[in-house]
Amino acid sequence: MSDTILAETPAATEVTRPSRWRRSLIVVASAWTLFVLLNLLLSGRWWPWLLFSLVPPIVYPAGSVVLLLVAALPRRLRSRASIALSIVAVVLAGPQSGLLPQALWYQAPHAGEQVRVVGWNTEYWDQGEDRSAFYSRLRRLDADVYLLSEYLNFTGGRIVPIDDRAALDQAFPGYHIIVKGQLVTVSRLPVVGVPGTSDQDLLRVDVRTPHGVRFSTYNLHVPAQLDPTSSPLSSRFYTTLRQRAHDRGHTYRALRGSAEADHSPGVIAGDLNTTASMGDLREAAGLGEDAARAGGDVYPLSWNAHHPIRLWKLDWMFTRNGLRARHYRLLDPQGTSDHRVQLMDCLVKGRS
Repeated sequence: MSDTILAETPAATEVTRPSRWRRSLIVVASAWTLFVLLNLLLSGRWWPWLLFSLVPPIVYPAGSVVLLLVAALPRRLRSRASIALSIVAVVLAGPQSGLLPQALWYQAPHAGEQVRVVGWNTEYWDQGEDRSAFYSRLRRLDADVYLLSEYLNFTGGRIVPIDDRAALDQAFPGYHIIVKGQLVTVSRLPVVGVPGTSDQDLLRVDVRTPHGVRFSTYNLHVPAQLDPTSSPLSSRFYTTLRQRAHDRGHTYRALRGSAEADHSPGVIAGDLNTTASMGDLREAAGLGEDAARAGGDVYPLSWNAHHPIRLWKLDWMFTRNGLRARHYRLLDPQGTSDHRVQLMDCLVKGRS
């Protein structure tokens, strides 16, 4: 009897404990890899998955790498299954990470007409600051085309439209100003067309360069995916979530429908309320090249500009059909907006 007890104590415990840890690690690796895979497959395709859209994209590769290190480094806990699962998670996480290594070797173009484009979600226009300072800040950017959103205010707990056309005309004399709901496009270049779109959150304006090249600008503000004022325990939260998914899909389909029929050089810019890990981004990214590649930053982040630590890029700019970014920057809005300002110098090539 005593011999049996002695045999089951320290030595048996030492053998059993690593075995339990290995099994636990395999379970964790399986669950994490499945989550990363499901995000890749379901995001942008199944509206309930919008619940996970708040996960910062960097979490996907970071979590996968940490899991791989835990699975591979301690020799006593190492198992082929957990290592293999972790490697799969790392591979799947890559396209969802928001990392942009291409920025390190991007070759800027040298031929074409230079045009400067600014894209910015103003966060309720000039509300909360001096109007003249707001317009002075915009003018100092010296853009040929401004693609601006949130031309509205937030008062008494609700969003209200505004009419600041007189101030716009005064701030940008000689510019062409097109307003559509909460979207404003301001162009120093001649406007040659304002093709209609089927969505209120998308404004297309076609302009012409001094050398006669026509190019298209797409100004959009995709609806946010969640309503932060409602509780996840309420039915209203999920009703809104489903409606937002429908509205977002409509905006992206309108963008794709217009852009696919448009063969002119162009730029798509705005607050997409979409991160690199959200499948919705495929709708826009497939229409052009990410201008951030010309920024030299391998992990560009645009939101929340009110806080020193930013975890998301919600603002995007894509170039297409012979228009290429020469330089791209995300500028500090100096406390006036929760979104950083996108500024791109690009070169336009094409026929008039």
